[in-house]
Amino acid sequence: MSAGRRIVMVAAFARNRVIGNKGEIPWHIPEDFAHFKRTTLGHTLVMGRATWDSIGRPLPGRTTIVVTRDRSWSTPWTPGTSTESGLSRSEERANDRLDDGAQPHVYIAHSVQAAIDLAATLPGDTMIAGGTQVYEQAMALATHQVLTEVDLEPEGDAHYPYLPDQEWAEISREVHDGYAFVEWERVAPAPTIDVSAVALVRDGSVLTVRKRGTDRFMLVGGKPDPGESAAAAGRREFAEEVSLSLTSHEPLGSFTALAANEPGHLVRSEVFLGHATGEPEVAAEIEELRWTSLDEGAVYDDLAPLLEHLLPLLRRPGTC
Repeated sequence: MSAGRRIVMVAAFARNRVIGNKGEIPWHIPEDFAHFKRTTLGHTLVMGRATWDSIGRPLPGRTTIVVTRDRSWSTPWTPGTSTESGLSRSEERANDRLDDGAQPHVYIAHSVQAAIDLAATLPGDTMIAGGTQVYEQAMALATHQVLTEVDLEPEGDAHYPYLPDQEWAEISREVHDGYAFVEWERVAPAPTIDVSAVALVRDGSVLTVRKRGTDRFMLVGGKPDPGESAAAAGRREFAEEVSLSLTSHEPLGSFTALAANEPGHLVRSEVFLGHATGEPEVAAEIEELRWTSLDEGAVYDDLAPLLEHLLPLLRRPGTC
């Protein structure tokens, strides 16, 4: 995330946390629609496929990123092509314009992490616009919340997640008849897991592992022991997990992303570029090894968010 850029959760929910029912908003508050427009104009919206379907077209004055795991799905309002991991675009109707004359921009991302990374390169702040799963996954990275509390208890099948009290402070409340506009600001980071990770790259692929009981591939690595340096932890975890000793390693940097297996958590990783000879073998808690291609055209739906976040760096000429 660029300096000063906000990640803002924007939602309206009832007393029972309901935000929708069968793809519809179970109330009609014109003032809230106007509030949403004022809040999001000039910024980049991130929304799930169902939320997009309920709207049906780009909203004027805003860039949109739609999150979907379905790689066959597309939207006609997209500005060209891209081969970035987790992203796709179509040229169909790319030059169409909205009623106000603005050129629409709708991108497709295949994970919330990929959407947030892409949004950081697009106009304005990142506005998280639903639905439930997108809100839940983005919560740990959010910096602000702009919420409408609706004084109703309707039936619904979509809900807004609870805010961890220790992480958020209410900074403003504007009360109206039947609803209130409320803003929150993050005052403490989401729970963060510190790890060390090692990227071993050979022949255009990076070594990744899937641990027992999980479904995501990630870099080799894990948590440092008490008093252990990040570099020492990386060497130890590499030897324990894939039965290889590093001959050398150099730091790539410190990176933060959504945790793969702990909802509401972040993972902060010191990442090292490693070098080793020999062939890796499954060991310790590792269930499966895979050489994950760094080719921009390679398609994977099972990468941990941190690995998704790192792929552009690992592909950069001169990095590996």
